[in-house]
Amino acid sequence: VAETTTSTHQIKYNIHNRMNLSSQQASPILILHGGPGVPSDYLLPLKDVVPYRSIVFYDQLGCGSSPGPESKDAYHIESSLDDFEAPVKKVGLRSFHLYGQSFGGILAFEYLKRIAERNVDDNGDSRCLSVVLSSSPCDVEQVETVAGSLIEELMAKDDDESTIMERFRISHQC
Repeated sequence: VAETTTSTHQIKYNIHNRMNLSSQQASPILILHGGPGVPSDYLLPLKDVVPYRSIVFYDQLGCGSSPGPESKDAYHIESSLDDFEAPVKKVGLRSFHLYGQSFGGILAFEYLKRIAERNVDDNGDSRCLSVVLSSSPCDVEQVETVAGSLIEELMAKDDDESTIMERFRISHQC
């Protein structure tokens, strides 16, 4: 596990198949995991699906091996995008493919908006060659409403919060 530091955060990442990072035929894949609050390791099976490419797994702020911030105010999209770009720059990726799963898909979309808004051609930035959005919600408010009602339903059957959240995870997230 390697790490990089943004202006305010320590971000941990792991590179599978590091030898192929500079391959011209098989640009690496950057993985944006879901959550927030879930480490990237649930997506590790992707390394077996694409064994000939380097894959960069990074843990978002407060997830997995990346420590949490001192204040919850650090959790916002712009900061998350800065945190995502830090390992890209540290590793020196010139081009890559992007895979965003669930909340990671929201970040991938926001990243595409960010680079489009820069509106500068070939300024030394890394190039995103393709994007896959996997199970990414397009209406976060609706997701929160549905998840809230499912949790309430579980709470009506049990009052132990740790049990409720585990049952929610098993029943509705996996």
